[in-house]
Amino acid sequence: MITLTCTRQHADYAMVTIFRYQALWRQTQLINVKDYPKASGEYLTVRLFNCLLAEVEYMFDKKLDIRNPNKIGNSCGKINIKMSHAQGIAFYRMLLTLPLTADDIYLLQIRNHWIEILDQQILKM
Repeated sequence: MITLTCTRQHADYAMVTIFRYQALWRQTQLINVKDYPKASGEYLTVRLFNCLLAEVEYMFDKKLDIRNPNKIGNSCGKINIKMSHAQGIAFYRMLLTLPLTADDIYLLQIRNHWIEILDQQILKM
């Protein structure tokens, strides 16, 4: 089990930045293998990563519970996202490929912090 601990502000910011990119990344990966046979290893690997990343996004969404206005008041707390090893590795790989500009220092810090946490826990496996 991999646990990603972060502040609610980081998770909120990730929902509007990282996960927007993640949706585009998943779509692009499917477009890249659209001509492959459905039973090929490359196609199935892309589908597997897309499913794992969708589950990670759902975990963040569930923890933040944006649709519940009663939970928004706790904006300064920490949240723990518990992922399987496969979900953690898929999210780690996606974070490594996240294109960022040097101007977005806040997002760079969040991404680097999450990569560091995931890296330490993946290496412990």
